[in-house]
Amino acid sequence: ELLQATRKYPEDADAYKDLADFLLARGEYAGACEYALKSLALNQGSKRTKLILAASYIRQQSNLAEALKILQELAAGPLRDEDPAFEEVYSWLGECHIARGDKAKALEAFRLALSFNPKYEPARAGIAQTK
Repeated sequence: ELLQATRKYPEDADAYKDLADFLLARGEYAGACEYALKSLALNQGSKRTKLILAASYIRQQSNLAEALKILQELAAGPLRDEDPAFEEVYSWLGECHIARGDKAKALEAFRLALSFNPKYEPARAGIAQTK
């Protein structure tokens, strides 16, 4: 259905974003990256799509410098209700630092994520993974 939506509405950035998000959740990182880039070509301001792109880069262990740049821009805010939450952004920032081999910065990012939401499980898991 999500793929059909991109065909039926080829100028709808949200259709591509939704497909990219679905693919990221399924572990299909190359596809998530492809559709996130298509979505951003139509709507460069989508912070959710930028997060999906950065996450797909991290999971593919590619373009880590670009992923870091995207996440730092998102972390600088502002983030609105429709944007990713700060704990999600900082948790992915921690993942990016792990992928880049910087455990100290990863721990700092995961701790910042938990300062926004102490129960945010991905950040808790990130801290456990980093130790």
